[in-house]
Amino acid sequence: MRIGPVYRKQRLLGYDSRVDAFTHSLVGIALWRARLMPREAGFWGAMTLVAAANVPDAEGLFRLGGSAVYIRQYHGATHSLPGAAALGLAVAVLAAVGLQRARLPFRFPRLAALGLIGAASHLLLDLCQGYGERLLWPLSGARYGISLMASLDVANLAVLLLGLSIPLLLNAVNDEIHARRVDPRMGALLALAAVIALVPARYLLRTRADYGAAAALVQEEQSYSLHPSPFAPWRWYMVQDTGISYLSGEVDAIGQRALPGVRRFRKPLPNNVLLAVGDTEAGRAFLDLAVYPLFTLEQGGKGMLVRIRDMQFFIPGAGPRPYSLEVEINSELKVLRESVEF
Repeated sequence: MRIGPVYRKQRLLGYDSRVDAFTHSLVGIALWRARLMPREAGFWGAMTLVAAANVPDAEGLFRLGGSAVYIRQYHGATHSLPGAAALGLAVAVLAAVGLQRARLPFRFPRLAALGLIGAASHLLLDLCQGYGERLLWPLSGARYGISLMASLDVANLAVLLLGLSIPLLLNAVNDEIHARRVDPRMGALLALAAVIALVPARYLLRTRADYGAAAALVQEEQSYSLHPSPFAPWRWYMVQDTGISYLSGEVDAIGQRALPGVRRFRKPLPNNVLLAVGDTEAGRAFLDLAVYPLFTLEQGGKGMLVRIRDMQFFIPGAGPRPYSLEVEINSELKVLRESVEF
C-alpha cells in the first residue's frame, strides 16, 4: 500500500476522465442530422443512435457491486471493442422489439449499424481522455488513450450546439419570411468536422504545454502530469510531485510557459487510519489506478472521513471530490461507508 509519492511521469498513452453524457448525446444527434449512415425508423432510429452513443457508460451498474468492483471495471469491459459492440447491438435489439410491438416497419441491419456507430463514437471520444480504455479486453488489460480534452469540454459543447442550433434558428426565421430553408445537414457536418479538427490542434497544444511544464520543474527528476482545462484548449493544469508534496499550477501552451501562482498540497504522514483505508479492497483498487494519490483526513458523520484523490486531475475551484475515493471509518478501523467519484 502506498501513501507516498508515485514517481511515474504521465505517458501520452494514458489518462484523464470520461466525456459527459451530454456531449456523447450531441455527437449522436449530429451524426443523425449529418446523415452519415443509413436512416431508419425515424425517431426510433435517432434514439437508437443516441442511446448507443451513451451505452458504454452502463458500467455504472457495477457500482451495485461496491466501490472496488466499480473501480476495477472502470472503462473496462463496456469500453472494449467487443463489449461496446455487444452493447450497441443490444440497443438495436431493444429498438427492434419496440418497433415490432408498435407495428412499425424497420430493417434490423440498419438498426444494428446505428447501434454500432453510436457505440463507436463513444469509444473514439473517450480515447481522448479518461484513465484509458481497455480496448482489447478480455485479451489484454492494457489501457489506451491520450489526455487531450476535459470530460465537460466547453469547446466541444460550443461547436456541437452551434452546429445543431443555428440551422434551426435560421429555418425559423426563413419560415416567417417565406425564404428557402437551410439544410440542417451542413451544420451537423461542420460541427463534427470541428470536433475532429480540434484533436490534432489539441495534440499540438499539449506538446507545447509539455515543454512549458518541463521548463518549470523545481528539480529535473520530478515527475509531473498535464490535464487539459475544460474552458480553454490552450490552458493546461500541471501537477508536480516533489516527494513530500504536490505542486499545482497552470501552463499556457501558446506561450510555452508556466503561469504565476502555484498551490502546494502536502502529503500526510502515514497513520493507522490512512493505512487501514489504503488497505481496503476499494483503497487498493483506487491506488492501482491513481497516478498521484493524495490522502486527506477530516471528521465525518459517524467517524473519520478519509479521501484519496488523484491529483493529476486537480482543477482549481472544482472542489475536493472529483476523481476520488471517500471512505468513512470508525475508531475500530471498521469501514462505515465508501463512495467513488469519477
